Amino acid sequence: MVTRHEKRRIMLRLISIWKKSGKTERDFCVKRGISVSTFSWWKTKLEAERSSVSTKPAVSAPPSFVRIEPPPSSGTMEYRFPSGGCLLFPSTFGIASIAELVKQLQVKHD
Repeated sequence: MVTRHEKRRIMLRLISIWKKSGKTERDFCVKRGISVSTFSWWKTKLEAERSSVSTKPAVSAPPSFVRIEPPPSSGTMEYRFPSGGCLLFPSTFGIASIAELVKQLQVKHD
């Protein structure tokens, strides 16, 4: 039995062949023993899928940054980059982790 996915692939191929043939849908389908209504249904469905895909944005929105607030009872540490950038960390954040993060950021910035 042909799965829906296989049927979709077959119909995509048949529609492509039909477009290149220059024949009417009816003549194309009759010659191949395909139901005209089934062929038309698939053509409409696949064209709708294609148009909905093409209307989606090609590039996703740039990432946004969210400031994470430490609990009010804890203090914060601040690291200022020579370029003027600043990172704030909860005082519970390990110094070794901060040092590694700053090192990685500087490597990517240079």
